[in-house]
Amino acid sequence: MMSENGNGKHGSQVTIDTVDNQDKRYAFFCAGKNPPKNEALPELLNRTLQKWIEENDGKRVRSTLGIVQGGDTVAIYAWHELVTQSEK
Repeated sequence: MMSENGNGKHGSQVTIDTVDNQDKRYAFFCAGKNPPKNEALPELLNRTLQKWIEENDGKRVRSTLGIVQGGDTVAIYAWHELVTQSEK
């Protein structure tokens, strides 16, 4: 599990956790130990997912699922497949 640290819009230190399950080929993104306020969480989850995609060019995202609670996205699943060198 990796944690992404960042400053929320409200100036507090927040964390977004990433669980990258290589065997089952999915990644899960959710609020970490210092979660942001609910209204800031969807944007931070999106930025963390985008960064993960950029850092994992050997994986192709096939599907995503946002987990919503009270109208706010609180987590994201991203299923992926491995990309061969010839497919890049």
